[in-house]
Amino acid sequence: MNLLVSYNWIKSFLRTDVSAEVFAKEMSLAGNSVERIHRRDEFLDKVVVGFVKEVTAHPDADRLRIAKVDVGDGVERQIVC
Repeated sequence: MNLLVSYNWIKSFLRTDVSAEVFAKEMSLAGNSVERIHRRDEFLDKVVVGFVKEVTAHPDADRLRIAKVDVGDGVERQIVC
């Protein structure tokens, strides 16, 4: 049986400050296999935050809008949403 458990949730019960990697190794050595650690920050390098400057209607679709967005690199982008 596989379980997907938050390490922060486990730490609230065990009161430990070891890293998730050290904890996983110790759990595996104790007989409870840890197959993978899913890191929340794994894909954050691809996420950007932008400022929506303007929203207009899409010329070819009634339910879509075009947002002009500044993501901080000096280039204004158009995003269909």
